[in-house]
Amino acid sequence: MAARGEVTLRELVCQRSECQSVFFICSRCYRGQCYCSLTCRRQARLQHHRCANRRYRNSPAARQDHRQRQQAYRRRHSQTMPDHTSILSALTSSSDCEPALTAAIEDPSVEKRVPTVCCRICGRTGRLLEHEAVRAAQKAWRMKWLNQSITDSC
Repeated sequence: MAARGEVTLRELVCQRSECQSVFFICSRCYRGQCYCSLTCRRQARLQHHRCANRRYRNSPAARQDHRQRQQAYRRRHSQTMPDHTSILSALTSSSDCEPALTAAIEDPSVEKRVPTVCCRICGRTGRLLEHEAVRAAQKAWRMKWLNQSITDSC
């Protein structure tokens, strides 16, 4: 457990499949973040949006809408249209992801040489919160929520 006034940080892994870098966020700044940077968040959102559009395009209702739009377009433009070939540009994939602040800083004042890390958002340094402590806190919160919902339903 952290002492009063001590900064504890959570170790997180970026949820974007192309990145998966390790980053740290202090408990004050943590709001359920799952991406290491704004770039990763935007690219993941774009990918999810594209998947949703693809699912919709493959549905029968979307196919019918597209068919009707194309028929109306062809009726409006009954003259022959010139063939416009598309030019494919070579796409290069690059990771614009900022490097995670993973360098450990040794604090000489601590007797037990516990490595400290930097928060990705505010830059504060502190002690890394143990994985077991995070799981215990999540379990306690879940049990409290379940008990509250059971007493509310009665």
